[in-house]
Amino acid sequence: MKKIILTTSILLVLSTYFNVSIARGTASSSVVASIGFGPYYDNYCNSTSCVFVAVDPPPTQVQGDCANYSTGWHFVIDTSNDTGKQSLSALLTAHSTGRRISIEGSGYCKTANSGKTEDLYFLILKK
Repeated sequence: MKKIILTTSILLVLSTYFNVSIARGTASSSVVASIGFGPYYDNYCNSTSCVFVAVDPPPTQVQGDCANYSTGWHFVIDTSNDTGKQSLSALLTAHSTGRRISIEGSGYCKTANSGKTEDLYFLILKK
């Protein structure tokens, strides 16, 4: 029992000490400005299929490599899975109807092979 408590205490201290806050790109009331997809864009992702998204106004709170908008894109979505396909569907709806969205990145830039576009964490279609 003492061993379990000691191990738990050590893990708690280590997780608190090494806890790193990741800044995520956030846009709370934006429109979808551009969506890039198809074979051309698939060449720029680390999966078999992805979609690049730009929003207006652009996201805030982005730091590090994800803050480099030199690619012109704010977020990237891996569309090789069902979750990514659902996200693409919601983005196409928002773009075609002009509805505003709330969108947030994951804080990581792993899907795009440039390492300069933030991976999507979530999006919300607004009325």
